[in-house]
Amino acid sequence: MTPSFYGYEWPQGTTRELAGLVIGKKWREFAAAGVEFRDPWLPMLDAARSLVPEEYLKVSELTEQHFHDWVMEPFLITWGSASSSKSNDTGLLVVLDWITDPYDTVALVGSTTKDALRYRTWESIERYFGVLKQHPRFAVPGKITQTGYAILNDREADDNPLSQGAKAGIHGVALNDGGKLQGAHLPYVRLVVDELATISNHQDILTTIENLQIAKDFRFVGLANPETWSNPSCQYAIPEGGVGSVTVDTGSWRSSFGCFVRHHDGLKSPCVLHPELAPKFPFLTQRRHIDAALKRAGGNADAPHFWKMVRGFPMPASDGGNVVLDESVAIRSRVAEPGPPFDPATLVASAAGADPAWTENGDSACYARCWVRTDAFGRQYLDFTGGLRRLALDASRFKEHPAVEQMRLQVLAELRQPYAPPFSRLAVDSSGNQGLADDLVIYAGAAGILSVNFAERASEAPMRAFDARPAKEIVYDRGTEAWCVLAEFCRAGQVKGLPPEVVRALTTRRFAANMVKDASGVKRPAGVRTPLRLERKEEFKARYGGSSPDEADACAMAALAVKERVGLIPFGYVQRKAPLPSPDAAPDARPVSVVVSGARVDGFDARPEDGGGDDGGRDV
Repeated sequence: MTPSFYGYEWPQGTTRELAGLVIGKKWREFAAAGVEFRDPWLPMLDAARSLVPEEYLKVSELTEQHFHDWVMEPFLITWGSASSSKSNDTGLLVVLDWITDPYDTVALVGSTTKDALRYRTWESIERYFGVLKQHPRFAVPGKITQTGYAILNDREADDNPLSQGAKAGIHGVALNDGGKLQGAHLPYVRLVVDELATISNHQDILTTIENLQIAKDFRFVGLANPETWSNPSCQYAIPEGGVGSVTVDTGSWRSSFGCFVRHHDGLKSPCVLHPELAPKFPFLTQRRHIDAALKRAGGNADAPHFWKMVRGFPMPASDGGNVVLDESVAIRSRVAEPGPPFDPATLVASAAGADPAWTENGDSACYARCWVRTDAFGRQYLDFTGGLRRLALDASRFKEHPAVEQMRLQVLAELRQPYAPPFSRLAVDSSGNQGLADDLVIYAGAAGILSVNFAERASEAPMRAFDARPAKEIVYDRGTEAWCVLAEFCRAGQVKGLPPEVVRALTTRRFAANMVKDASGVKRPAGVRTPLRLERKEEFKARYGGSSPDEADACAMAALAVKERVGLIPFGYVQRKAPLPSPDAAPDARPVSVVVSGARVDGFDARPEDGGGDDGGRDV
């Protein structure tokens, strides 16, 4: 007798579970042939309930939404709090989708690192694959390879792992560790990226989508907890009506990229709204989790970490007119988007900044390298892609090797890298007792280093093209000048690859306010102080969740070095008079021509004999 499930007659041997999986995966093909299934995601959920014991699959309303979205939406972004089951459910859906057509399906599952894979989506893939293999009536094909990050059909599972990228199967890829997204010319292709907000190279993802969507049935799924709308992962989720058309209370929307976006707010978790569900769904966000997160944020419900891990939504920019860089400008200018693959032919110069503010209570010493590059239209921009380093200091060795010595050795190692800047294009924060600048001069002969005391008055030079006012008329001190120069480059659309934490700091740190007493004698802010100066770090850290903006300091130093030593000013450009030397050329002095507000100022960029990049003169 021909089996009949969900109002359709199936070939002999088809089980109800297989019918449910096929409907969930191929309902569009049935619809094209004139066969309609109502709510095709429900048969797939039925199949999952039948195949996976209840102890491994507890279906909450969030899981129902995940099944619905996977089946109904070919381009899908899921934002959610830390315990919204999005990674776990996606792992199960990947396995169910693959076992439906194991020889015609390839699923690429990306995350940041192998550790992230191991403990997030890939962990659920392996767990559910193991559970399904034990089913007494439903034969599940495939096995996990010896490499541990691929599930292939049995006859291929032990082949050379280097060839597995082109095979039907499920493949885990550590994208930030150099893993490549290699698809296959198969009918069903899935690209799933977890931790989308911390992936370093979104150009690879965009290229992969472009190449793989020619498949008969392509699906893209991204899982993320973005902290700001300027995060590169938000390019897939920008609402069709603009950022202002959605709020943290919006549960779903369509994006201009073509994705359906699902948002889970931890404050609306089923176990928060209905505490009696907590014993049934202990893995979902509960009131105690929110209270603990709020405590870690110092009681600040507006702390970035709280928004990321609990609200699952980009933190709103505060005091738009009072912050260093308006978030909408950062989004529009795409400052966090990585620069294109490195090509020496596009390189004009390089610069770097160092913030040696290391303390045992949390401040980090940072180094930021910045390339000045030319785009396809001849416009020059600052590329910070992959250039941020946190200097690792060993406090147990401070007696024999003081902190400043450890920092100096690491900075020198960075300056010996290919296409690193010379000392003359290295800016170092010398505020307070930070002695790295002096140490480099004394022990490394770093003549010509740009030493910047954040507390000193701002310079006489203009901060941007088309505005001849000296910086000191606009900002009060050198620290504020450095941050504002970086912000001006961002406004000019001349920044790529700015690290997310730096974008957050620029769009969150305020300028200091005038404080006046009200009628009751309480001091309250009343407008911004002029000339502008940054709010004190203690105020920023208290409001920002205890984190010091050391990465932003280093990047601001690099931007200042670009302006003052390379000669590129925001909204302007540098015109080379001679071809750029190859990486193996001997160190030299390079004349440049600086164009500002239409007026050309010829300069000479002299390089000290003992500058950085001494391995074959590979500095530019």
